[in-house]
Amino acid sequence: MSLDIRVSKPSIGEVMDNLTLGRAHFWAILATIFGFFFDAFDTTILSLALPSIVAEWHLDGATAGVIGSAIFWGMIVGALGLGFLSDLLGRRMVMVITVIGMALFTCLGGLAQDVPTFIALRVLVGIFAGAMIPVDLAYLAEIAPAKRRGFLMGMIGVSWPLGALLATIVGGAVLPVGGWRTLFFLAIIPAVLALAVRWLVPESPRWLAKRGRFAEAIASANRLGASLTSADDLDTEADSVEEAAERSIWANLRELFQRRYTIRTIGACLIYLLTIGPSYGWTVFVPTIIMSVFGYPLQKTILAVVLLNAASILGRLTIALTADRIPRVAAMLGSMALYFATALTMAFVIGLGAGFAGLILTLMAVYQYSADTANLFQQWIPELFPSEIRAFSASFASAWGRLAAGIVPIVFGALLGGGNTQAVFYLIAGFAVAIALTVIIFLRKSETSGRTLSATKSA
Repeated sequence: MSLDIRVSKPSIGEVMDNLTLGRAHFWAILATIFGFFFDAFDTTILSLALPSIVAEWHLDGATAGVIGSAIFWGMIVGALGLGFLSDLLGRRMVMVITVIGMALFTCLGGLAQDVPTFIALRVLVGIFAGAMIPVDLAYLAEIAPAKRRGFLMGMIGVSWPLGALLATIVGGAVLPVGGWRTLFFLAIIPAVLALAVRWLVPESPRWLAKRGRFAEAIASANRLGASLTSADDLDTEADSVEEAAERSIWANLRELFQRRYTIRTIGACLIYLLTIGPSYGWTVFVPTIIMSVFGYPLQKTILAVVLLNAASILGRLTIALTADRIPRVAAMLGSMALYFATALTMAFVIGLGAGFAGLILTLMAVYQYSADTANLFQQWIPELFPSEIRAFSASFASAWGRLAAGIVPIVFGALLGGGNTQAVFYLIAGFAVAIALTVIIFLRKSETSGRTLSATKSA
């Protein structure tokens, strides 16, 4: 009589979920941090340059809004196209391509001699920027240990206001001397840093395993701290191997709208749509609002923007420190309550005029804090879908956000141009209510805090 004893083997995903943080994780996190940093730098230099661009080319508020939103029309294309390529060709390759493309066309923007050329270059920047954040987040979600995933993904978000803060300080020093064009040339510095680090990171072991490339997946996992010798150490069937050639954008779309993912997909798209639009509209027009409402000169405006970025850093640190402790749904609803209250209060107080500048700036800082704690959704969405469509799903959802970001700055610009600053904040308060309802209706059953990615797929 013989006993058939079978030893349970882990999947590559389970191996990644149970790793401890090591040096290779540090480089991977740094690669994504510099990506966020560069994206923030680019967005901020445009907002700082916009008043000078408007003055030089004698533009109205609506045209300024088109310039501010141009990047987002390119982001729609980039989020879908390059997001799909990331699932097809690998995370690391697209992470490198996005930085190169953004750097090239951002710098060329400093050479533009007319509005149509400048807008076209901003659209091209958007094609690469549209994939950067969702692909970076998908990559980090796949390599991070389950118990530290929320913290790590929250920490890379902190790099966004740091990039904005540096751009504000540098821009404030350079703009009066070198003019707005010099700001776009300076973008090459964070781009080179991001590109240098991205060359060093390993490919996602989960992605490699999904393509049946187990030898490479094992090598990559070992670089991240695993101790695997061969595919015999793994439950390869658990990774549901699919050949890359069999997948297409349409196959990915069909999977997103399968019965088990449809509610999540709709919720993810709506969250991006309702959050990114007002967020970027606000970011683009903050200097303009401060100058027009308070009558502040450039240098004083720079100091005010520094204050707002400090509040942003606090908001994103809050995400990082609480993401593994507070459920995603509760955190989002709490953020929306504060977001709504401050936006509504600003709509009232800002109508009292520049004499209340100190109070209004304080409210702006609280609003910035609440808006950035709401950015928790950017780490939440990639957790909701499996590895084979993770980058595409995050990119597909973000494309709807880019659509809103292409429209909302135009609306904000038209309202500000017509002297209706209060209406901007009433509109933002309305977005907060819509976001909260989306979370309650579509995502309240999709909790991921502290859970492994394998577990969240079937939640």
